[in-house]
Formats: sequence, C-alpha cells, structure tokens
Amino acid sequence: VLGLAMLILGEQEKEYQASVAQLESDFIQTEIVRVRSKVNNMVDLVSYRQSIINQELHTRIKRRVDDPHAIAMALYGFYKNSKPEAEIKQLVVESLRTLSWNNGESYIWLIDFEGNLQLGPQYLQSMEGKSILHFEDANGRKVIEEEIAIATTQGKGFLWDTFTKPSASPDKQFKQLAYIKEMGMFDW
Repeated sequence: VLGLAMLILGEQEKEYQASVAQLESDFIQTEIVRVRSKVNNMVDLVSYRQSIINQELHTRIKRRVDDPHAIAMALYGFYKNSKPEAEIKQLVVESLRTLSWNNGESYIWLIDFEGNLQLGPQYLQSMEGKSILHFEDANGRKVIEEEIAIATTQGKGFLWDTFTKPSASPDKQFKQLAYIKEMGMFDW
C-alpha cells in the first residue's frame, strides 16, 4: 500500500509540476503578447506624432516662404511701372533681409537661376552677387543646383538636406528642410 501510495503521489507530483510549468509558460506567453501589443501601440503613437510634427513643419516652412514671397510680389506689382528693375530688386532684397527665425538659423535665400546669391544670411552677405551654384551640403550634394531645378521645373517644392551651423563644430551636421519657390520675376 505504501509503495502504491508513493507511486500515486509521484505521478500526481509530476502532473502538478507539468501543470505549474504549463501555467508558467502560458503566463509568459500572455505577458509577451501583452508587452508586444503595448510596444506596437507606442510605435504607432510615435509614428502618428512624427507624422503630425512633420506635417506642421512642412506647413510652417512653407508659410515662412509664402509670406515673404507675397511681400516681394506686392512690392514688384506696386513699383514695376514707376521704378527701374534694379531699384525694385534692391527694395525686395532689403525688405526681406531682416526675416529670420530660430535665432537666425532659419532665413530667406534669394538665388537667381544662374546660381548667384541675391540675399543670404548674415554670415554669407559677402557672397551676395556671386555664384554659389556649386555649393554643397554637409553630404556633398549640390543643393543649389537641386533648388534651381525644383524652381524651374516644378515652380515650388520641398528639399531635405544637411548643413553645418556657423556657430557649431564643422563636423556636426544638421538635417534641414527647405521650401523652394520660384519668385515669378527676375529669374529668382
């Protein structure tokens, strides 16, 4: 009887251990599914927020170009019949020169279709009137050529490039979104 009882208890112990192992495995699998679901939800939330931020960035950058473009077009329209073209160009350049954002890190560029800088940031003012056609971004892309191509073929569009800040180490690169828009006058 004692041997039979030991055999029965041994079998019940094996069944108990198998049940505990199965419960542990089921619990772990349930937790894995739950954690994976939470991670996927967080990834979806981050992707959604990035999408919203990206859309807001595009809208803000576009507005920063569209508003000065409207000012330039209004000046041109008002003075085109009463002032020489050179004077109107200078008036437009000087009217837009003070526009900058993000402590001077975002600004308006005016470049003609030949690649000559008409208006640039303060640190490039010495280059105004000169060609920057072969200017390269931090990755070696000829971004001025790309910008001119967008303006001449599409009239407007966005361009991502990289740049180095004048106030930062030349080894440090930053992503930059530019909105390019043909002026509709002066081949700018």
